[in-house]
Amino acid sequence: MPVTLVILSLLVICGIAACNWSGGDDRLKKAFETTAIPQQYADYQVLDTNTGMKDYTTVLLAKSGDYMAPSPIRMHWLVNDQPMLAVYRDQEEPEPGYHYYKLDEQGHPKDSLYVSSAKSLQVGFMGPYALHISDREYYYTTWPLDGSHTKIPMITLNKDLDWTPEKLDKMYQEVVRNGQYAFNEPIYLNPDERLHRIFFMKEGKYYVLFKSDKGSANSRTLPEFNALRTADNEFYSTKDHPQPLDVPHFRLRHFQKVYEMKYRHSIGGGSPSFATKGWVGRAFFDINVKNKTIKIRKDNVIIETGTSGDEQMRYYLSNGIDVSVSQFYLNVFTDSRLGYALVSSNARELYLIRPKQTETP
Repeated sequence: MPVTLVILSLLVICGIAACNWSGGDDRLKKAFETTAIPQQYADYQVLDTNTGMKDYTTVLLAKSGDYMAPSPIRMHWLVNDQPMLAVYRDQEEPEPGYHYYKLDEQGHPKDSLYVSSAKSLQVGFMGPYALHISDREYYYTTWPLDGSHTKIPMITLNKDLDWTPEKLDKMYQEVVRNGQYAFNEPIYLNPDERLHRIFFMKEGKYYVLFKSDKGSANSRTLPEFNALRTADNEFYSTKDHPQPLDVPHFRLRHFQKVYEMKYRHSIGGGSPSFATKGWVGRAFFDINVKNKTIKIRKDNVIIETGTSGDEQMRYYLSNGIDVSVSQFYLNVFTDSRLGYALVSSNARELYLIRPKQTETP
């Protein structure tokens, strides 16, 4: 089944968070406190891990304090359609480095792997293997397949660089044609010389072939090593902007106007902000998760339609009267192989939503 990546182009601080009242003005807060929620939407609730939901559970699956990486939280398919969560934590957090978690059918971590940032070691995933590689060492485990952390050494070829050019080229061409889980990991010695380590699987064993070339790029036929490369695809990553829209599994059911006010848009790039007037209110959304409708309410919302010369509906979060608004989005991912949905509104948090009826007693 194809993966469906769904975007709600909504507001910068997720509906998962509470309203953010700012600007020292209590008029907005009072307007929301004194405006009753319509009875027909009384069962819509703010999406939060502390909110009691009748039909589903919301879990903060991962959190990262790394503000430098564009996507510090990622999801991958491992062998046998095993979902894996990868989280990078920076130096200010406990256990900085990469944390990898296999998730069960309900999104509970069932196995983990930690690679400290204090080591110059990277881990890449190729089929049933986890490859641990640094400038000085390399080994692999079968953790993706069976959870084993046992180190399996690789067989080295031509480490002393004493093979004849003919023998080396013959082996390299064979790897390009028939090598399984093969890739190139170059080490740049100087502007004109690179040392290539060619990793490949053959007859159930992993090899590393050493190859030097001066001013030559012929080793680039193989893909270069990527610490998060997998035999299957990365299927989700958190970002600080909306991801490409696919098939929407959400809809706006109702927008309740609460307070009409002036607010501003900041364009950036040295351009001045501009003011406009509109309604701030409550938005009520339906999200489809595993054939079940999740009813979400988000307060403090501004909705604009047709303001950019098109009919697209855009959502913003009010930061106060006559204050610049923030864009809001909610990236939602569903897949038939998962018993839950993934939700994020920024690069540093990932939430999981699962219907309660599918939870294990």
